Amino acid sequence: MAPRGTNVIDEFVAVEELHALSPKDMSSLLQEEESLVLKLSSAKGVILTVDVEKLASCLPLHLMACVASSSNEPRLRYWLRSVRLLHTLSSLAHGYPKLAQVLLQDVKIRMQILDLVTYMLVVLANMEQEGRGGGFIAVLHAASVACSLYLLMAFISHDWLDIAHVLLDHPKVDVFMDAAFDVVKRDIVLLQVKLRSLSIKLSAKKTTFESAERVAQVTALQCEASLQVLQHLCVAPNFRDQVLGHKELCKNGGILKLVLAVLKLQLPPVFSNSKSLKATFSRSKAKALVMMLTFCESEQCSFLDEVAAEPNAMQLAEQVAHEVLLLVKGALLEDPRLIEDEEEEKKNPMGFMHITSLRLADIFSDDSNFRNLVMDQIAPDLASVLAVHPTKFQERWCGGPVARELAVGEQDASLIFDPFEAAGDAMAAAAKVGAGVCVQEEPCNPPDFQIIPLAATAHQTRAALLVKLFANFFCFNAEVCPADEKDRFMHTFLRYLREGPLNPSHPLFFLSYERTAVRICENLHTLYDYVLTLTSDTVVDDDLVLVSDFAEALHHQMCPSSVSVADAPLMSFVRDGHEQKLLQWKNEREQSERWNRLEQSRQSGNDEMAGAEVAVQASNESKKTEMDELVKVEEVPHTSGEATGHEIETTPFATMVVKSEGVDQHSIQHDGPSQGDVIALQHVSMKLENQKSEIETEIMVVHEEGESGSANFTEHEDAGRGEQESEGVNFGGMVTPASRRTSRDREPYSSEHGDESQPKKRKRNIMSDQQVNVMEAALQLEPGMQRSPKLIQQWTNHLNSIAK
Repeated sequence: MAPRGTNVIDEFVAVEELHALSPKDMSSLLQEEESLVLKLSSAKGVILTVDVEKLASCLPLHLMACVASSSNEPRLRYWLRSVRLLHTLSSLAHGYPKLAQVLLQDVKIRMQILDLVTYMLVVLANMEQEGRGGGFIAVLHAASVACSLYLLMAFISHDWLDIAHVLLDHPKVDVFMDAAFDVVKRDIVLLQVKLRSLSIKLSAKKTTFESAERVAQVTALQCEASLQVLQHLCVAPNFRDQVLGHKELCKNGGILKLVLAVLKLQLPPVFSNSKSLKATFSRSKAKALVMMLTFCESEQCSFLDEVAAEPNAMQLAEQVAHEVLLLVKGALLEDPRLIEDEEEEKKNPMGFMHITSLRLADIFSDDSNFRNLVMDQIAPDLASVLAVHPTKFQERWCGGPVARELAVGEQDASLIFDPFEAAGDAMAAAAKVGAGVCVQEEPCNPPDFQIIPLAATAHQTRAALLVKLFANFFCFNAEVCPADEKDRFMHTFLRYLREGPLNPSHPLFFLSYERTAVRICENLHTLYDYVLTLTSDTVVDDDLVLVSDFAEALHHQMCPSSVSVADAPLMSFVRDGHEQKLLQWKNEREQSERWNRLEQSRQSGNDEMAGAEVAVQASNESKKTEMDELVKVEEVPHTSGEATGHEIETTPFATMVVKSEGVDQHSIQHDGPSQGDVIALQHVSMKLENQKSEIETEIMVVHEEGESGSANFTEHEDAGRGEQESEGVNFGGMVTPASRRTSRDREPYSSEHGDESQPKKRKRNIMSDQQVNVMEAALQLEPGMQRSPKLIQQWTNHLNSIAK
């Protein structure tokens, strides 16, 4: 091959002739190891001599020049062949030190590769694609993007964390991020257009199912590979934070547009029997959800808060939440897939689509901007979950066989992407599409996967996440939620129960309203008993406390009372049996070490808070008495006008009476005060009245805080609870709403790819005077509170519950 610049056409010829050679084939053609020269015969029978070392050194710049000089009709095939050849040379370099020195160790070449990848993504993201997705563009475009992204692994590092650090040091890293998210989203859109086109062709019998399935699968796998690159890069905290700091991607919705496009992917009915396409779509959605989860759990930036601040981004986020909740509906209600052979299942792993959607629902339901949206959409599904037959409920949600089948059915895996094979499959598929010929062809090689082993607690995950949803909805944080939303979930859930399972026309209605209510109540208690046996890493104590409170509140509102069934012997028998079962469960829970620990912690916290409230109330009473002794405000009429000869209307003004020790009461009344005197006295009077009002308000609020727990919190209170209420029965931790926690920190969980999630940040406000008084009294009772994280958390929750 001639030196670069002497015969530029040789580079084009080299690409066309060499791109089809695998690293193994090219190695066998090398005649001299030192000179790295290979000889081959071209398609026209011409013997070509190529200096591989020189070709490797000039190919990145050559391809960049081709991309820059392309007109409105980019040469996608040639670009893909050039990228494919670069991958081959990179693989070949590992066996030839001299070639490795040129390609893998030369900093200049690495910078050229970074520039080339960034530039290609920018150009591919801005291609005119409208109306062309049904042709060969979709598959070639997706392959060009995926193979270009994997150049980073071929030339920079095999560790995505290292690649992320290298990208962050690149001056055009923001350009790379913007282009990468945009171009992958375009590929997803093109994939959907391609699927519709293939569906139409199949309906018209212009192609065979095997041929259409191959084209669809090749295109979908390329899109999955590109998504996987973004997912791996965003695992690096610094890279993820850089993305969140990118205005176009975060505040303007670039991330959300990509996630929404993936979640909206739909498989046409004609491909409904294709296991490979179903699995590819499921894995792609799982990867998009994991990436979204990663952003939501970032400690550096509150992604959902940033999104909520921009109306357009918030609208996109609500659409994403809607799509996520559609997947959650499937996770809650769909039957497990039939798995005939677990080894065969590993060839088409489905990914953690449903599990990750539940985790995102947990985050959305714990965010004040999305809580009501998620609550309204998911409450009917939660009602249906609790209304199923107890045996089916236990099999699915309490570690039974269905729970294990669901866990096996969501096997997670990473796609092992071979750019050389992927580029070849894409060009072969594009050739058939472009020719428009119906050809019976062999299926492409099935993809390889790195299967991620199931955790020992995989079958417990769904139950834990279901508990988190109930806990999030029932939790009320006065710091971020309006006061009128305190009982919103209970009202909403009861409404959907009455419209759903408690309605005689509903499929889950069981014989009568009372029996259906008892079934729902007992299923919730069964779930509580099951999660009580799990570890604190799986279900945190705060969630258990909230679910126990919710179960007791639901029992109080929904289940029959002794008065309501007094005239119905059969219903009275059902009610008595239900109460006995709850008492039996309570006795069994007393044997649980964790339950006893929760009860002791709860009782200790309540006693400390009650003591502090008494101290605050006594302090406020003392202040009120002192103020009454010091200041008294009264209004007296004042008339004046005789001296001037004019009639002046009687004007009330404040007269201040001062009292002090050792001084007789002395009233000061001005018959003819100046206007300044009146204003000054009125100002002092108003200030003193405000101070008195504040103290009285503090006393009233503290008094109400101690009694509000005993008040029923829905309009459907049954005055005839009778026996249960008078006896003060505590159903194994299902305490009355009085001791309900009003604030909690969401427990983070680790993603399947090793990224540690972070607690969601809460907005902090300056404490009110009442909160300061409560805290001062608490510090007098517990001087060493700052050394006890447990006490700090308890008092933090209590302060949050005090309305400001």
